[in-house]
Amino acid sequence: MAFYYAWQGNSTYDYANQSFYRKKGSIPMNDKTWRVIEDYYVQNSPSTIDLRTESNLPLQNKFEEITRESICQLPAITALQIEADGAVFCACNNTLLQLNTAEFTADTLLASRSIFTQIKRKSPNNFYLLNAGKLGPHNEPLGSLNFFNSTTNRETVLKDSLYRPVYLNEYDNQLLISQYGNDVGKLSTFDEKNKVSQAIMNLPGSYRTFVVDLNKDGQTEILGQFSQAKEGVYSFTEKSNGTYGAKQLLSFPSVFGFSDLDTADINGDGFLDLVITNGDNADFSNIPKNFHGLRIYLNDQQGNFTESYFYPIYGATQVRCLDVEGDGKTDILVASFFPNYIEESLLLFSNQSDIALQFEPSKFANAGKGRWMVMQDGDIDQDGDLDVVVGSFISGPTHLKGSILDKWLKESVDLLILRNNDK
Repeated sequence: MAFYYAWQGNSTYDYANQSFYRKKGSIPMNDKTWRVIEDYYVQNSPSTIDLRTESNLPLQNKFEEITRESICQLPAITALQIEADGAVFCACNNTLLQLNTAEFTADTLLASRSIFTQIKRKSPNNFYLLNAGKLGPHNEPLGSLNFFNSTTNRETVLKDSLYRPVYLNEYDNQLLISQYGNDVGKLSTFDEKNKVSQAIMNLPGSYRTFVVDLNKDGQTEILGQFSQAKEGVYSFTEKSNGTYGAKQLLSFPSVFGFSDLDTADINGDGFLDLVITNGDNADFSNIPKNFHGLRIYLNDQQGNFTESYFYPIYGATQVRCLDVEGDGKTDILVASFFPNYIEESLLLFSNQSDIALQFEPSKFANAGKGRWMVMQDGDIDQDGDLDVVVGSFISGPTHLKGSILDKWLKESVDLLILRNNDK
């Protein structure tokens, strides 16, 4: 097999045709040359990685921690949604549930064959539901966008043949569907009225999207996270002919495990910054990595981003930006699906100075009771502050076994509800 130089300007990505092309005059790399390069890295790379010990962090005091057990047969929450009216929905074991927010008991809305990865309520009794088809990594178009009416208890398919869809958003009267896939995936639009779908980017790992104006030029962009292949953050601008121009804002080596993205004006300059977690640790090098963690990239007010903050967190997987105390400063909540220390699998970063990027990290007393894969924030009790619900999914690859896995099975905590103490 011939390997081509992808550095020194010899290979370029063609966003229009969604493929790499080799520049004229570039030279194919034969197997002998490849082995020389491979041997160099094998011989000169460090044999061990220095690992940090567990931090002596204080317990957080901003939230009341409430656990809910045995909602699912096994802790396996795959989707969460908190609506503006405080309604909380979650999915596990092919079932859509609604929580009673007074006692946090669960009522079954739908028993299905679908594996739900996104819940989006269109109206009080109507829902969009993303079905992954199969939860583990795969390249088959088994997923679908479904519509569910809770009055008639009917689930119908709006768009099938999706590649492991995981996130749904809205843009210009269309739905944005992030099809994560594995080796095959895409970010696409779907016009529900005309039943028309269009690919924006044919790359696997499409995970989350945001509709934003990064440089305040009056033109809306789609911000997309891709966590496979060419991992990074991309912005997409719609052109007059209905196609999209793409720009890569951030890129990461695959070993970084780009796992989640959120946006917020972290330093208070009026422009959106990027807050990310690196920590996916399930694939080919599942050893603890000291470069996993929380990163903040500040916007230069032109839509360009520079890393300005890093805090190491083994296996950091989910991130949410929220103003916990209502003081106008953005705080950050991070969950780890691949922690070294389960007591640090959920951390709150309280913003002490947005200008200086000073955060005070704290941990949660109940962090070790679950394996946190999904989380959502919203005002559950409608008292004017933001609460959070975190869902546990204890399956999947992990080096944390034995007594820890037994603990997760025995206690069977499905949800951790963080009720804000501010109000």
